[in-house]
Amino acid sequence: MRDLTVSRFCLAIFLLAASGCSGEPGEMPAVSQSNAGDSVSEIGRMGDSDTLAHTHEMTVDVDAGTLEESYSAVQGRCNEIENCTILAATIRSHEDRHMWAHVRLRLLPESVSTIDALAASFGQVIHRGTDAVDLAEPILDREERLSMLRRYMEDLKELRESARDDVEALIRVASEMAETQAKIESAEGERAHLQQRIDTEVLSIRFTVDEARGFWGTIGTAFVDFGDELANGIASAILGIAFILPWLVVVIPLLYLVRWIWRRTRV
Repeated sequence: MRDLTVSRFCLAIFLLAASGCSGEPGEMPAVSQSNAGDSVSEIGRMGDSDTLAHTHEMTVDVDAGTLEESYSAVQGRCNEIENCTILAATIRSHEDRHMWAHVRLRLLPESVSTIDALAASFGQVIHRGTDAVDLAEPILDREERLSMLRRYMEDLKELRESARDDVEALIRVASEMAETQAKIESAEGERAHLQQRIDTEVLSIRFTVDEARGFWGTIGTAFVDFGDELANGIASAILGIAFILPWLVVVIPLLYLVRWIWRRTRV
């Protein structure tokens, strides 16, 4: 009886290993649309598939005085919307040039146009784009793996019942059940994450400030750069002197030698 139990256990392990050897297919290539003139809602969800994960991008050119306001307004509106999560938020407004801000959100499809319109109201939209990734293949893979793991768990439960009188086999079965349960939970988490990418969309907004626009903007940038360029020039001069000094030790005596030889030849 003990040999039979152990044999069944080994066979079950072999079947799981054999079924898990197949590789996991990756995501399907993304398709994209880009148009600075149309809003995200006008660009729309590309395709009718229920397995597409959408990512929207937009760049808005704003005035320096409204950069922080637009940055805060988008985050505040996201906090008011149901199921809207701020994934990333960065701003650089303490410098006099190269000012920008970036906000990345995950939200429901019907809320994308609301945030899009709010961001566009602060300036001029210079770029819009939408990418879509088909997750049908990885979702199918996770579902097949979950089905296999759950069947295997049921087999382990039956094996545990038949191995009640074999302590060694029971220990092995319990260990395998624990490992299989961990794999089931991991696969369920991956499947839930994929579904979240389908049910919600990502909106990435970048606010930029072009300080070089116009006559005074160029002059202002030159004044801002003056201190840095002056420091760089002084540093370059010091490095040049440091490079020349060792050569002077050789060149100056050589010049005296040449002068002495020239005088001797004239005499």
